[in-house]
Amino acid sequence: KDSLITKYISYMSQNSESPIQYHFAAILSGISVCLGRKASFHLGSHILFPNAYILVIGESGITRKSSSARPILKILRSINENYLLSPNLSKESLIQNFNYCNTRYLFLDEIKMLFETASKNYAQGIISDITYIHECPPVIKSEFKKDYDKDGLKETSRAEWPFLSIYALTTNEWLSVTDSHIRGGF
Repeated sequence: KDSLITKYISYMSQNSESPIQYHFAAILSGISVCLGRKASFHLGSHILFPNAYILVIGESGITRKSSSARPILKILRSINENYLLSPNLSKESLIQNFNYCNTRYLFLDEIKMLFETASKNYAQGIISDITYIHECPPVIKSEFKKDYDKDGLKETSRAEWPFLSIYALTTNEWLSVTDSHIRGGF
């Protein structure tokens, strides 16, 4: 009854025009990042972590999707500003971002931004990489030749214990996920 989730939703529903479901999604995504790899559930040979991939769908402007996300973004910045991953990603920068902070939160004001980025040459394969990171592997490594020297893989081209949660927004009109995105596991 007096959980963090119920207190947050109660406060936000009294001080915001956004639907309660948006606040619920926002607090769940924020909690997932704060827990990171510190919490897990063993399911047979698999270890499940609380990383969340949440997509909020609603009318533009009317439902206040972005307004419901701002408090969580502010809270996460105050806890650790490095949690927030820039949506301006390239395949190359993804691993580097996890190198200095292995727990990351990707907020997309519009999910289509990610799909548009993925269609660019510099980001080819980024959806697959994000999907792979969702599995929380022990290590992620670069595939680029430039990230290797005579001694092997450079330290900055690998990251240990990555954890990623995604909180994205969209409208019905902009939701245009192609078959290739779905087949890619996203």
